[in-house]
Amino acid sequence: MRISPPKLSSIKTKLALIVLAGVVSAMLLTALVTGWQAADRRFHGLKDELHSVASTLAIAVAPSQSEGAHHDVQNILRAIGRMPKVKFARVLDMQGDLIASFGNGVMLQSDANIAEADDEPGLLTLLTMQTYPVNVPVIQGGVVVGRLFLIADVSELRSVLGDSLGLAVVWSLFAAITGLLVALRLEKSLTGPILDLTTAMRDIRKDHDFTTRVDRKSNDETGDLVDAFNDMLNEIRTRDAALARQRETLEQTVDERTRDLRAATIAAQEANAAKSDFLATMSHEIRTPMNGMLVMAELLTAAGMPTRIQRYADVIVSSGKSLLSIINDILDFSKIEAGRMELEAVPVEPRRLVDEVTRLFAERASSKGLDLAGFVADDVPSVIAADPVRLNQILSNLVNNALKFTESGGVGVRVCLASDVAATAGAGEPVSAIALRFEVTDTGIGIPEDKVATIFEAFAQADQSTTRMFGGTGIGLAICQRLSHAMDGSIEVSSTFGAGSTFALRAGFEVLEEAPDLASLAGHDDQARLALHIAMPPSPTRNALVDYARYYGYDPILCDQSNTTEIDCLAAQAAPAAPAIVISRCCDLLKKLRSANGELKLVQLAGFGQSCSQTGLGSSHADTAISWPLATDEISELFAALRTGNLGLLRSHDSEPSRNPAIASFEGVRVLAADDSAINREVLGEALGRLGVEVVNVENGAEAIETFTSQTFNVVFMDGSMPQMDGFEATRRIRAWEAAKNRSATPIIALTAHVIGSQANLWRDAGMNDCVTKPFTIAMLEKTLRTWLPDHEAAAAVDAAAAIPPGIGTPSATSENGNRTGSGIADAGAVQPAAGGALAAVAVAARAQMRFPLLDPEVLDQIREMPSGDMDLAAKVIALYRDHAPEALRSLRDSWPEATDEAIATAAHALKSLSRNIGAVRIAEICEVVESGARDSSLDRASPLMQDLETALEATLAALPAVTAQPDATAAA
Repeated sequence: MRISPPKLSSIKTKLALIVLAGVVSAMLLTALVTGWQAADRRFHGLKDELHSVASTLAIAVAPSQSEGAHHDVQNILRAIGRMPKVKFARVLDMQGDLIASFGNGVMLQSDANIAEADDEPGLLTLLTMQTYPVNVPVIQGGVVVGRLFLIADVSELRSVLGDSLGLAVVWSLFAAITGLLVALRLEKSLTGPILDLTTAMRDIRKDHDFTTRVDRKSNDETGDLVDAFNDMLNEIRTRDAALARQRETLEQTVDERTRDLRAATIAAQEANAAKSDFLATMSHEIRTPMNGMLVMAELLTAAGMPTRIQRYADVIVSSGKSLLSIINDILDFSKIEAGRMELEAVPVEPRRLVDEVTRLFAERASSKGLDLAGFVADDVPSVIAADPVRLNQILSNLVNNALKFTESGGVGVRVCLASDVAATAGAGEPVSAIALRFEVTDTGIGIPEDKVATIFEAFAQADQSTTRMFGGTGIGLAICQRLSHAMDGSIEVSSTFGAGSTFALRAGFEVLEEAPDLASLAGHDDQARLALHIAMPPSPTRNALVDYARYYGYDPILCDQSNTTEIDCLAAQAAPAAPAIVISRCCDLLKKLRSANGELKLVQLAGFGQSCSQTGLGSSHADTAISWPLATDEISELFAALRTGNLGLLRSHDSEPSRNPAIASFEGVRVLAADDSAINREVLGEALGRLGVEVVNVENGAEAIETFTSQTFNVVFMDGSMPQMDGFEATRRIRAWEAAKNRSATPIIALTAHVIGSQANLWRDAGMNDCVTKPFTIAMLEKTLRTWLPDHEAAAAVDAAAAIPPGIGTPSATSENGNRTGSGIADAGAVQPAAGGALAAVAVAARAQMRFPLLDPEVLDQIREMPSGDMDLAAKVIALYRDHAPEALRSLRDSWPEATDEAIATAAHALKSLSRNIGAVRIAEICEVVESGARDSSLDRASPLMQDLETALEATLAALPAVTAQPDATAAA
């Protein structure tokens, strides 16, 4: 443990100690030097004295010794008794014999050793001796006749030195005390300013009073320190004053900036809302005429017109589809930027997804003479959790771009585990999540290295010449990248200019079903790997076949169909278990192999759109055929059949699409249909009846609950807006009843005309399973039943081209909020009143009356074309409308003056729904204005809307008989 030195209390004490230490040190050094010098002088004096005494005695005893008078010598030596310092003396002759001696002859051995040395001892040596010997010769007549030896006591030298040092110490202490007193007297002039500065600092720290000043009392460094301290206090006062002023205005500044931020936020929200409203409106306004244009153009292409006119119609269809694709891209990009893009997590089969994408672009690839193939690695899970629509959109955009920029070669789509996952995943270990890599590789023009970094920017392409040559808006890849980020993934690109590009989506997915064992599915035996000859030029399809062959337990062997030697060797093989896969375009190769070796099992890869009669099957040149592009299910069946040798296991190959595809039949399925509109119930019942469904109709939510709890139904179709109890509340109560009875949830499908706005997603909150928007089609109902009743579906030869009344008419599109919407009158009527009350509502109603006809003849034609079991459906629907529309208008008129906005909105919605289903466009649009105004509390009941409705209904009812009698009449106002 470290011990810290004691802390000195003040600088005053330190200065005093410094002065005291200096004085004492100086005095002690002076005393030491002075004492030493005094002792040295005393030593030399004593030595001189002893030598004088010894010389005197030697002279005195010289005559007596020379005469041999030893007695006289002894007497002379007795004279030293009067010398206290001399303790012993003796005289020796030349032979060393003692002549005479006197005194105590004791001498320390150390002193004797020093005395016998040749050198004269110094003071320091003498201080260590008790005695000091002196040896002088005895000379008589110039002749040495003996020697005189004296021993003197020199111990007094130490006492002399001690006395000197003691006296020096006394004087040192006196000098120190005097110096300390003088220092204490003088230190005030030095420490005073410092102590004042210290006191000021202590007071400021305690009181935080920075107005204090310290007076300067000297012109030395202490004075400079005081000035610096005062300057620091001035700076602190200035800073505090600035901070105080800022604090005084801070709240005001914050309020101002908050107001600016709030205003900017509101402006941004309003701009975003305006953009969304604009996009929604433009989507409806553009899609409606485009839908009519495309449908009519497609009808023209199938009408058997002259070639030139047929070509015009084809151009219209192609251009319309291109424009619709651009609109969809722009809407998707806008939704992504606005953060309104929500991703689903539903079961998705990667193999089926790849098959759908390749089939979608097969015709386009075939028309350009390009190859197109999909491949899914064997370790890719069978089912993952993902958003199938957005995943399909990414792949479709990438394949579309690849085909657009590729003039020769082909495009390949591959799905595999991400490289880092593939390297670490253990064999046979189940995983709950995995990263997949979706690659689209082409042999197109490639991308310059300096342009790769910019291709994912919105509305950007490699250069302007790309737009001029290949077209496009430049937002497809931007959408792909943003969708990948929404999936917590990424899009990568690698490209060689002039050689092609590879785009790869990498994202993580939850695994719902592990990857299948392809080899076991094909009956693979490790002991018998069969050779599989692939006679095909290099292409994505050949690469996919090679990989599939390995996964299914075959050894693929590539053959050059132009190499006669290879083909001859292949034809000469007698092993029936070594099939060769050949392309359908090489009919000569098929014929040669078949004629040369009838035991070979030949499989033909058919061209796009080829039927059985057009492939080698028709002329027995091939044992079976597989379609192009490759389909994973068909590949699996092929290898299983090849393993067993029974190619009859393969489904009959026929790529020619049916012009009248069959729809499903749901015999035995019972459906509860709840709708307050008699027309809607009639239309829904007729449509579901075409699907073999038994329908039970009710008029409101209360009846729906009573009927549902007393009978058994497979599906419930529930309208949202109904009297007494709406469909949303009825659904909540049905769900509560099911929970109380421990019953599994019955699928409840919402029927709603709300496709945008706050009510568009109420069905989700109520606990419904799905939504079908009005107007709907029979295809939409069929798809819904397929989704929720997969076990009840039965094949039936039912013509899918029949339509039902809208909304009834054309296939559904996708609205901006992701719901399915009809593209008929419901979309055409998307006239939204601006926020602004009565004036805006009147203006919209006036526009609706001028722009829209009383009746839509296409809707009436569709009603007529739909057969009914008991009577003409059009007459029946119109009769129902004539009976119920006036009553609905009367209900709206009665609630107009004093009823709540909700009651008016409900009544207007009911009349709107009735009118749209017979094509009464003008009434439906005015009802839309009334309903919207009531729901956002902007409806002015003093406006002429009610009068407009009465006028429109009167004109509509008057026009209906003529339309019924003359089916081709036009009912425009």
